[in-house]
Amino acid sequence: MIEDRIQKIEDRIQAASHLPPELKAELLDVTAQLRKDLLELHSQSSEKAHAVTELTETSANHATNPENNVPSIEKAIQELNESVEEFEVSHPDLAAALNRMAMILANMGI
Repeated sequence: MIEDRIQKIEDRIQAASHLPPELKAELLDVTAQLRKDLLELHSQSSEKAHAVTELTETSANHATNPENNVPSIEKAIQELNESVEEFEVSHPDLAAALNRMAMILANMGI
């Protein structure tokens, strides 16, 4: 299920015609890292892995939507940042990837 959701995220990023190629590449790169880290987390805690996958999917939906809803985007970034804090010690690679996703969204002006 995680693999399917990550694939949908990647497909959505690829299809986002309003995103510059460099930004698509960066989003796809962080998504690939998240795939690896989430599959590892899933082997330890499927509940946490699914929750983080959902946050990632929400963030990617905001990044690929040309008509962004600022309050919901801010909430998604806040939730991503909270996940980063939660996983910094136990899963540093996952925390780094989540932080990178939040930074990409912030740099997009989202």
